[in-house]
Amino acid sequence: MRTYDLEEIRGLVLGNSNAAYAFLEKELSIPFINLSVPSQDLYYEYQVFCKCIRRYSKLLRNLEYIIIDLYDYIEINEPLSAYLLNGSIVNNRYDSTIYENKIILENFIREIREWNPHMKIILTLIPRYITMERITEQILLSWKIEFLNIVKRFCDQYNLYFFNYKYKKEISENHIFYADIQHMNTIGGKALSAILDEDLKKLDISS
Repeated sequence: MRTYDLEEIRGLVLGNSNAAYAFLEKELSIPFINLSVPSQDLYYEYQVFCKCIRRYSKLLRNLEYIIIDLYDYIEINEPLSAYLLNGSIVNNRYDSTIYENKIILENFIREIREWNPHMKIILTLIPRYITMERITEQILLSWKIEFLNIVKRFCDQYNLYFFNYKYKKEISENHIFYADIQHMNTIGGKALSAILDEDLKKLDISS
């Protein structure tokens, strides 16, 4: 944080390695800091945000956007989707984990709103390479429906935005955009960041 001019920063990105590679702050016309960390889950994203506010609240007074990447519909140890599945067997369900992560997300959102009631909170999903998306499509179908219903409820209740880039086939079907089936390379990051940039501009126009 000390390497940035925080008074100029208008947005934060919180997520895991997928968000770190997919959303490139230098490609955005709005000044952002990407605080995504590999294997970071929703709880630690919440802690990172709270630490930023405790230490840099006055300097971050121009902050307008918080992007929280949700990664995928059922992956373990990942934001939001972790409460849909906790384990490698898709038929297993852990209601205590579901409940716990809902509480974490609600506390996260409320913390943001208490700090700045007008903050634009954006939930995102980043596409993996199309081969992985197709392999898991049928397996994840039931989880996907429940996941999206939960996201919709949060968006309606807390006035959030949801940028679902899973449907951007121009991204997911282009092999030159991926370092592996999970993560984008720099070219892919630039392409998806350009789409994100346009979506952020639309929010500015509509607000």
